[in-house]
Amino acid sequence: LKAFSAAFPSNSDDACMVFKTSHSSDHPIESKRLKELAREFGIFDRTFFFDDYMPREKLLFLTAASDAYISLHRGEGLGMGMLEAMTLGVPVVATDYGGNTDFVKEQTAYPVPYKLAEAKSDIPAYDFVSKWAQPDIDAAVTFLQRIYRNREEVKRKVATAKDFIEKNYSAETFRNDLSAFLAI
Repeated sequence: LKAFSAAFPSNSDDACMVFKTSHSSDHPIESKRLKELAREFGIFDRTFFFDDYMPREKLLFLTAASDAYISLHRGEGLGMGMLEAMTLGVPVVATDYGGNTDFVKEQTAYPVPYKLAEAKSDIPAYDFVSKWAQPDIDAAVTFLQRIYRNREEVKRKVATAKDFIEKNYSAETFRNDLSAFLAI
């Protein structure tokens, strides 16, 4: 929200944000705070919140219809949403930290630098996490503005990304890698 509001501060910009969440009713305080922040940043009227279940094909359609996929995360496993966005030809702006660093590279996406910070959470699942990434919001803002203003750069980058993903993450590549592994 902060990066989007800084990149597109004016309602005169035709930019809007779609925020897809899941099970926000399980986290009512955080869900309410998310919407409060959108108001505080002055982008509530340009932010669309979707929390309902969305069948896979509709979720992929939503991703494909986007001008960018943003993942300013503190930590990430594989990053399936980012992979899917890249496969669909959508530019990805993501923290340069976690499992996604295998495919979020300067040639294929917009990797956002970060600083490691002490992890603070009252969620038990994160009890074992001592550090996590704090993405550089200014860098993310710059990337969002570049995507908005430089369509030729975006075309080249998403073509490279799509090619990279198809070569390295296809079902055929997986089968070949698994066959080679099992032959050991």
